Amino acid sequence: MSKLDYYLALESEGIKNLMKSRLNQSIKDTQNNIYKHITQSTLKKDIDSIIANEKTILKADLERNANSQSMISSLKTALNEITVIEQHLILVENAQDYKMINKAYSLPKNRKAGLPYDEARQAFASHITRLSNMDKVRLSDNDKKIINARQEAIKVASDIYKEKQQKILGINVCSI
Repeated sequence: MSKLDYYLALESEGIKNLMKSRLNQSIKDTQNNIYKHITQSTLKKDIDSIIANEKTILKADLERNANSQSMISSLKTALNEITVIEQHLILVENAQDYKMINKAYSLPKNRKAGLPYDEARQAFASHITRLSNMDKVRLSDNDKKIINARQEAIKVASDIYKEKQQKILGINVCSI
């Protein structure tokens, strides 16, 4: 057995012991509540709650978990993109405001499925990718379950946003 094999075996044993602890069970229970909260907003298709939930999680990650410059940068970018989404959610409710955006995104490369591929839609796509990439690292099953729920919530929010675009512009697009 190499030293590395030995260290990996020790790590594995330590993780098994940690998983059996009361503290870990408390964390799991809390994570299950977080998952349920995210899922409820998604099932209700409450875009404002979905966006607020994501912003809250991102802020908490930045304050408590950011332990590298690249993570800090990624979280700050995500928060900036969530702010853009919040601003566009206001714009997409006002026909005059959103018709200006529609004109500004008139080139075919700036449209998808007949709708403006505006900064909000770009931010949704970016965040879905960011969450997808998080699923590729070593995390607990509960962490991955929460990430998957967040990703689904953002996809639902993106779909709702597209519906709002259609409605305000009076565009009937069969499949977005």
